[in-house]
Amino acid sequence: MFHQAKVKELKPFFENGVWSFQTTREAVPDRTFTSRILLKWAKNADGTPRAKARLVVRGYTDADALAGRLDTASPASTRLGRSCLLCISSCLGWCGWSADVSTAFLQGLPQERLLWVKLTADALKILGGDENTRMLLHKPVYGQLDAPKRWYLEASRRLRSLNWTPHPMDPCLWCLYEPAAEGSAPVLCGLLCLHVDDMLGTGNPQSDTYLASEEALKAAFNFRTWQKDEPFEYCGAKITRDDDGTWRISHKDYIHKIQPLPLEKDRQTHQPMSDKEHTMLRQLPGSLQWPTVQSSPHIQASTSLLSGEMSGGLSSPLLEANKLLRFAKSNADVHLKFPPIGALEDLRITCMFDAALGVRHDQSSQGGFFDFAHQQKDL
Repeated sequence: MFHQAKVKELKPFFENGVWSFQTTREAVPDRTFTSRILLKWAKNADGTPRAKARLVVRGYTDADALAGRLDTASPASTRLGRSCLLCISSCLGWCGWSADVSTAFLQGLPQERLLWVKLTADALKILGGDENTRMLLHKPVYGQLDAPKRWYLEASRRLRSLNWTPHPMDPCLWCLYEPAAEGSAPVLCGLLCLHVDDMLGTGNPQSDTYLASEEALKAAFNFRTWQKDEPFEYCGAKITRDDDGTWRISHKDYIHKIQPLPLEKDRQTHQPMSDKEHTMLRQLPGSLQWPTVQSSPHIQASTSLLSGEMSGGLSSPLLEANKLLRFAKSNADVHLKFPPIGALEDLRITCMFDAALGVRHDQSSQGGFFDFAHQQKDL
């Protein structure tokens, strides 16, 4: 089964014009990536097992990156951008959808540098190559350090060509407007969040401009999935909508999949941690960080404080980590909701913040804030 998965993985590299055959005579050694094929079991939509392969290059050996000449900065959608999208969609009664782009990095902007790949022996066997075969890269590949940036630039080019405009305060929040008559202001009819290869969109179902743009998006991007009927998923979160138009976003399923640290029942706080336990301790708060910042504000402070207590050598943070995970799982049904709260012109944004002095392990302070939208009359 994994042989078929490898064949399937290599096919898009040719379909997207990612590379072409060359030999060691043309390739420059210090501009040639070595590669590996990662294998794992995934699940089909019906729950049956599916073998999956992914060809990645060792991008950390990139000569330009090591010399400090490579720009790899690439934006991703923010919580604020996503929250604005859901709030506006709820207030206006718009429809929503999510989608993810298939083999996104392989569709990035063409290479501007000379780069090659030395394929693994099993990949060469599938392609009929030998030990002297090298692949000249025409487009980015997985593992290449600037692949996310080149994909973002290509996705932005396509969105602009479809008349989507990036928000001036968030380059991953895109706006679609009705054609404006001369002398009148444009009317918003759609919003879209871009998070690497995932999209979250909403729009006015009564707008011909928006409906045409939906079809244009499907033609411009090779989507693996397009989910329009809620519930749907976006970046690991489950998004649903109530009958009154309220959007809800939750990481309940994600949180329940996180495994606790395997500790003895009689483990004491004063016992020292092993090197392996130090590694495990870093992994658990890391797993909690994503739902924490996306949909679970009730565990933000605890996760942040725990992340600052990993330098100690005793077991107390291990026990606290499992305690926090139990709390997160027992309250996994707590989530964010975005109800319709009135006309957009009557909405205001308020920020509340506070801080505690010297509460972290290293005696630094902990701060926090809330940003929320509400009716002007509620001030």
